[in-house]
Amino acid sequence: YDSQGVNENFKSLKQEDGPARSSLNSIPAILERKTIRQAEMENLGHTSNQDFFNLKATVTYLKTDNFSYPACLNDGCNRKVLEQPDGTWRCEKCQANHDHPNHRYILTCSVLDETGQLWLTLFDNEATKLIGMSAGDLIQLKENENTSFKKLIDTHISMKEFAFRIRARLDEYNGQERVRYTVSGLSELDFKNESEALCKKLDEILI
Repeated sequence: YDSQGVNENFKSLKQEDGPARSSLNSIPAILERKTIRQAEMENLGHTSNQDFFNLKATVTYLKTDNFSYPACLNDGCNRKVLEQPDGTWRCEKCQANHDHPNHRYILTCSVLDETGQLWLTLFDNEATKLIGMSAGDLIQLKENENTSFKKLIDTHISMKEFAFRIRARLDEYNGQERVRYTVSGLSELDFKNESEALCKKLDEILI
């Protein structure tokens, strides 16, 4: 990724219908959730296409040593920029220099449910929802207020449950194929709907 992938524009190869992406807390979406074990047993992501599934899981660890990259400021260009000797930031794609970069997330986190563990990748939009601030603001917080930074990660994000929409696809790394799990949607839990969905499941079992 550092040598080549960071300079690529990330585009989804499969578009989902709006309701599937926007209703993570609806009762139908809750009832359609899979566990981590189910996703692995069904070999999601091992096909030639991408597979999507809903998941409720707890964030247990965030990699905070390298959670973003400096990107081009131009609209539609998310390429990595390089700092120049004069202090400007150069985008080779746009052939332009900027006074400062637009820091964008590429965040890795570990999540758990009752059946297993997954490593997830979150790009800028979903990572901003998870953290609650932009990548640039988080960098400033880490550099200037490290105690507040650790409190944010350890207290307000770690060990908190979220509803995720996961995109699973086969990837190759160091000559080995593996499934890569990317977050395409994220939401805090709606406990009212969680309770109603649980009651509906219990009713189906008891009938």
